[in-house]
Amino acid sequence: MERVAALTGLALVAVAACAPGGAGKQPYVSNPKAENELLAADRAFARDTSERGIDGWVDTFADDGVVLLTGQPLGHGRTEVRTVMKELLSDPTTRLDWDPDRAAVAASGDLGYTLGHTTVSKVDPSGHEFTFAKLKYVTVWKRQLDGRWKVAVSAGTPEP
Repeated sequence: MERVAALTGLALVAVAACAPGGAGKQPYVSNPKAENELLAADRAFARDTSERGIDGWVDTFADDGVVLLTGQPLGHGRTEVRTVMKELLSDPTTRLDWDPDRAAVAASGDLGYTLGHTTVSKVDPSGHEFTFAKLKYVTVWKRQLDGRWKVAVSAGTPEP
């Protein structure tokens, strides 16, 4: 539990550092090019997950990435991320769709976040698709040495 609280706190600090007026040595500076790049990375993450399932999800995470989902154990590192998400993303009757609403990138250019909404759809035995859940999410991204964006923290919570 302490680990979850610490990682959640870390994610919030990272978001605050990127947000307008946020704390940190690298203040947020509007950078539409970097923000659009991060939005594109998030959309590619969604597309890869849709096309490749659990492999598309896990491949987008940094080696030390974390997934925090309501009612699920913390997944730290790619192996645990795979374990946490496997049931959901390996079920052929379930579809996970999301689209980011906005992005922000730290002035340093190596840390950012996306915010958006997720829909989890299921197909019942008669073939009818229905919305199973609606969530909101935050994904904290860090730029890798090769310039690619990878997920540092992904957290989702049900919509009210």
